[in-house]
Amino acid sequence: MFDRYHSSIMPTIYQTSGYRPPVRKRHRLSLSLDEREEISRGLVAKLSIREIASKLSRTHPTISREI
Repeated sequence: MFDRYHSSIMPTIYQTSGYRPPVRKRHRLSLSLDEREEISRGLVAKLSIREIASKLSRTHPTISREI
């Protein structure tokens, strides 16, 4: 019926009482995966936290927390 083994879906069914769980969404202020990748590239390029933050139009504490 679900194209899955019974044992793989039962925990989800038990946790959600048989209802489909809500779609997860990131908060609008959360860093995107692209921004996280840009932070990683900036670190490899030896950029400062403030330089990375400026490039992404984010505050330096946001970048610092991600690191």
